[in-house]
Amino acid sequence: MSEEVTTRVQVRLTVDGTPVEQEVEPRLLLVHLLRDLLGSTEVAVGCDTSNCGACLVAVDGEVVKACNVLAVQARDSDVATLAHPELAGPAYEAAAAALPVDRLPCASCRGGAVFGVGEWVERGAPDGAAGVRRHLEGLLCRCGAYDAIVDAALEAAGTPAPARKEGGA
Repeated sequence: MSEEVTTRVQVRLTVDGTPVEQEVEPRLLLVHLLRDLLGSTEVAVGCDTSNCGACLVAVDGEVVKACNVLAVQARDSDVATLAHPELAGPAYEAAAAALPVDRLPCASCRGGAVFGVGEWVERGAPDGAAGVRRHLEGLLCRCGAYDAIVDAALEAAGTPAPARKEGGA
């Protein structure tokens, strides 16, 4: 009988401004490093299929799905989560301010929405409401608060939100 050998890799990175050093398995996903090993509940695991966008974070200023990045790939990087979106830049700080927890009924998509909106604002907020809807196409909002997210995106970009009929989208 052979022994199973598990190789572990030392990973150093900065998470929300705090230096972190962790020994991990090479196949560990960044989302699991952040949540399971570092205890960051600000990063959500929404689907386990990389479809929902709930796990968006900024790695060295680039918005990525933390469920699609291995922890070893984030080595020597600066990672910003919903706990400190301002570390990713002013657009992300504006998005977080426009999307407080009480603006979304369940807030399970808030992290993904903040980083997606921040990225859209950083790119110049192209095409208004239609542009933000296209940009956030992969974001799964379990409670259907898409209009609130679009309004917050427009607010973060300094654009007035469209008037809506009561109870309508």
